[in-house]
Amino acid sequence: MRLGGQVYKLIGCPVDENDIFILLSGYSINVSEDERPSGNSQYIRDRESGCVAGDGSVFCADKRVSLDHLNQANLRMDRRKLLKLAGSAVISLFSGCAQLETGGNAQNQGGTITVTPPDGLIDDPLEIRLSDFEPNEEISVRAHTTDNHGQTWLSFGQFKTDGDGTLSLTQQAPISGTYERVDPRGLLWSMQALDGPAISFTTDELYTVHVSVQRNGTTVASTRITRRFIATDVGEHPVDEDGLVGVFFEPPGSGPHPAILTLHGTEGQVPWLLGAMLASHGYATLALQYFDPIGKTELPTSLVEIPLEYFERAIDWVLDRPSVTGDRVGVVGPSIGGELTLLLGATLSRIGVIVGYVPSSLVWEGPGGERPMWTYNGKDIPFVPIEVNQESVPSLIGAAAAGIRGRPIRVADLFRPSFDDLGAESVKAGIIPVDEIDGPVLLISGKDDGIWPSTALSEIAIHRLDSHDHPYAYEHLAYENAGHIISVPAQPTTDWDTFNVMPGMTLDAGGTASGNAHAAADSWPRVLEFLAEGLR
Repeated sequence: MRLGGQVYKLIGCPVDENDIFILLSGYSINVSEDERPSGNSQYIRDRESGCVAGDGSVFCADKRVSLDHLNQANLRMDRRKLLKLAGSAVISLFSGCAQLETGGNAQNQGGTITVTPPDGLIDDPLEIRLSDFEPNEEISVRAHTTDNHGQTWLSFGQFKTDGDGTLSLTQQAPISGTYERVDPRGLLWSMQALDGPAISFTTDELYTVHVSVQRNGTTVASTRITRRFIATDVGEHPVDEDGLVGVFFEPPGSGPHPAILTLHGTEGQVPWLLGAMLASHGYATLALQYFDPIGKTELPTSLVEIPLEYFERAIDWVLDRPSVTGDRVGVVGPSIGGELTLLLGATLSRIGVIVGYVPSSLVWEGPGGERPMWTYNGKDIPFVPIEVNQESVPSLIGAAAAGIRGRPIRVADLFRPSFDDLGAESVKAGIIPVDEIDGPVLLISGKDDGIWPSTALSEIAIHRLDSHDHPYAYEHLAYENAGHIISVPAQPTTDWDTFNVMPGMTLDAGGTASGNAHAAADSWPRVLEFLAEGLR
């Protein structure tokens, strides 16, 4: 395969007495005349079997079968993902090759891969080091895993070893590949879904990444990396009492531990990942669900008239746990949960620190309009209505055109006309009084947020904190090329640019894979620092 003037051999397995070489050209897979197994130059990959098809035949690792025996309707290639998959688009064909895999330190046919640590939390520092290779030789380092949906996720980098035959991914950027800059965790976040349009990367408590090194198309070393979303000794307890729904995560030991409340966004699901990861860092965490669009619980089914007293009960509940210390909690939430996080901090007592991912410092109207999202003490929380006026027309036309064409819809610009005039009475009433938050405030936003303009909305809060001389630490981390989805680092970010709201409707969340990965990696240590400052 030729990419950037170089030739890469993609499959080191014999296929019908030949090795397949693939040339990437536009949106199709082409096999050049002197490299293809047989006459037709157009080849595509079977989504179900992982085989390469063309010229009336399918090549599956070490055997060839007739297309008549396959469902040709399933033969397709995801064009949007193809360009970056480059040297790795047929990873499932490796099933026919003998590969030795161990954990951590693997010495195979022609070199050693050392991974430190081989088993750790997803946010642990990672070092991948190669040794015992030829000096100054070009090699390919690849990674792949399979998620709960059965999707294969894959990444790769083309490197050149140092003069002593070693290579450290903490010091060297790939010559080409699925990521560009020096990044020891680049192979993790740049993994891309191989089997068509990605369903969001989903695993259980851990996932295993297979890392291999190819020399001239032949696998010469391989190993495994285990990454965990929750520490092995964290307790996980479902909560369904006092009208509360969620999961309580307890760090190991008798404690006592500081407490955190984590909130979700418009997806309406228990924020398991944030709860699990914060508990893994020593916080007793209640991951709270506050509405249920599916209707499996007694919670409201939509974001309308949610009483803040629900969250007061949640604070009471978590502070009453024997393993919890202190009389205040931290609150962390993304998106609409970020808006809620700021609102809770400004309204309720016993909140010691606030972290809002891509938040809004304005309270918005509920779905359907003219109804509040939140209430307190039996009264509606004032909100900003979403106005549709002449300024909204270009955004509405663009959104409609994208929807008709089946493209992701960008809706962020639809919010801007509603708060252009911060002095308008309708806007002033909905501004969250963040100056009343009794603790540190950390806001995180993406400058390319496609869901709502979280950077501008966060700046409104920062300006208010400035003007009121907020006595606690506060900070706004705004990231270039980052969108609406910013989370825990070192997970695949190649699907973070879209957000599926319902079958047939996808929103443009914004950002690039590398931009979102950088935002996640850079902000996470600051999240932990702010929480420690507010609660310890």
